[in-house]
Amino acid sequence: MQNFPENQKPAPETYQTLKKLWKNHDDIFKKTFQSKKPYGEPMGKKQLEDCVDSLEPLIDAGLIIDYQDFINVESTCQINVIDRTSYTDPIFICTDFPEHNKQRVFPYCDEAEQWLKLYHQFIRTTDEPEIIVDLCCGAGSIGLCLAKLYPRSTVIGFDNNPRALKYAEYNATLNHINTLNQRQKRFRVLQWDAIRDINDYDRGDDTRREWESWQGQVDLVCADPPFSMNPPEISFEHSHGGEDGSRISHKNMENAAYLLKERGVFLMLSYSLGDKEKPIKLLETFADYFPENNYEIVSKLQSIPDALVWRVNGEKSFKAPMDVQYMIARYNDEPFYTRFQKKGKTLKDYQQWIDTTMIDKGLTHLHYIWLAVRKK
Repeated sequence: MQNFPENQKPAPETYQTLKKLWKNHDDIFKKTFQSKKPYGEPMGKKQLEDCVDSLEPLIDAGLIIDYQDFINVESTCQINVIDRTSYTDPIFICTDFPEHNKQRVFPYCDEAEQWLKLYHQFIRTTDEPEIIVDLCCGAGSIGLCLAKLYPRSTVIGFDNNPRALKYAEYNATLNHINTLNQRQKRFRVLQWDAIRDINDYDRGDDTRREWESWQGQVDLVCADPPFSMNPPEISFEHSHGGEDGSRISHKNMENAAYLLKERGVFLMLSYSLGDKEKPIKLLETFADYFPENNYEIVSKLQSIPDALVWRVNGEKSFKAPMDVQYMIARYNDEPFYTRFQKKGKTLKDYQQWIDTTMIDKGLTHLHYIWLAVRKK
């Protein structure tokens, strides 16, 4: 897996092979690429060959390993599909989820579909955006859908996880957004720490110069920032959200206000701690970034009703707004439990962290919200 996707490039026929397998043999597709062992169950070579014209596009792209001396093939990554709300051909998102390491890359396809649904319902216009910025792009789930939806646009994806950016570039080629020999890529990625201030970068830094050149120039900014509410000592390296989980969301709001042009749109999905009625932590700074005299407010941190939140063993399990006491359920999540134990922590320590970080401050519920503004 360590050589994927750095040393592999998907050929044009790889996408069509995956599409045929997914569309006509969904059960085989899921067994090969989505069964968590960690990526898929070894598949009989003959059974897979009967589903597609050739296995070579999948082998050459590094998606499966062909064991010549055995009858099995084995997948090298998890592949999720965005289809229901993209209004385009399916988008295939390759990641190393559910690897249990601190740099693993999550697919977040369910959240991408939620983002796209809200965008189509409340925001989309007939004017095609020229420049789209995907903050915290991860493996590219939202940005690639927008690049396919708007074929004349340029999409720039930022993330602080270099492994995520490699997957995003791979997925851009896999889904025919970029081509192997293309000079000017339609989907570009840049490593960018969402928490750092622009002034922390040297003035000669290429990323800083490019970032500053986009001030007030971007038509659409999208964001689905990571929200890690684990104790800091066991959080994933690139997704820790600070003491209350919202620091990356706050910075995304600040960055969007910096980038948007006149009539430009920012739409973000996020989580926010609050009381039972409102998402207090993000509401604290909303007006600082988006004063109503400068922005048309489409959604001021509106809750998404009955949305599932808080992943336990990889699955969202509780409806929002969720009582933060339910966070204790993650103590039974095997990778969480293992990391916590290694630090010499117990269930009592975890409960005390929930009490002091949230409940004692009046933050009793976790909200799943969407924010949308248009610059006047």
